[in-house]
Amino acid sequence: MESIAQEAGVAVETVYATFRNKHTILSSLIGVSLVGDDEPTPLLERQGPLSVLHEKDQQRQIQLFAEDMVKIMERVAPLFMIMRAAAKTEPDIAEMLQRMLSERVEGMKVFVTALISNGPLQEGLTLDEAAETVWTITSPEVFTLLVTDRGWNVEKYRLWLVNVLTKLLIP
Repeated sequence: MESIAQEAGVAVETVYATFRNKHTILSSLIGVSLVGDDEPTPLLERQGPLSVLHEKDQQRQIQLFAEDMVKIMERVAPLFMIMRAAAKTEPDIAEMLQRMLSERVEGMKVFVTALISNGPLQEGLTLDEAAETVWTITSPEVFTLLVTDRGWNVEKYRLWLVNVLTKLLIP
């Protein structure tokens, strides 16, 4: 909290008065990073996700989804690493992380359901399996491995994501 106050140029008491604790700070950072601003509009009601949900072509849905995921991961991936580290010693942050991971799976089910509305999935692939596949492939960890650790630029990541999701999800 002292470091945050110092970086912000305010008293530590101001940080506590505004956010109360580390959990609230991290939650606020994740919320803003996920959607890209501090407007109260939920992620699935924003232009990017709505364009994916309303698109009628599966291939185009995947392309739009990948474009949106790149933007989100650029903002969120570094915070996920912080959250994972903090979760090891902070039970409330561990609980928040688990809740966020569960919410991500549910968000991926929305995406896969939209894909199914426009055509079949790969033979034998269930909605839940497809959602968990998308959840894994689009994870902050995979993004970090490829973009940070392997040095990919975000365009290479986006193209890879489109290619992999297309091959794994649709015939």
